[in-house]
Amino acid sequence: MSRPPNALKSIDVTIIAPPKLRDYLDDLIAEQGFGTSRGEVAKTLVWERIRDLISQGVLDRRRATKGDRALVAKRIPTRRRR
Repeated sequence: MSRPPNALKSIDVTIIAPPKLRDYLDDLIAEQGFGTSRGEVAKTLVWERIRDLISQGVLDRRRATKGDRALVAKRIPTRRRR
């Protein structure tokens, strides 16, 4: 069974990186659990750093809005009653 689509649309983010950073991203692709592309690895690293900043109190944790919850509810299949 496949995962349902994300309720919220993704956005594109582009970074300009020197060759050394590209090489580090490629090194992390070779490792397990960081991602299968440079973009996935970069996304994983950004999320990890955001979690660190939240735990340090630098950033506040964002709470889902009523609209966010409504979008999620739309993508969750309803159970059929027997």
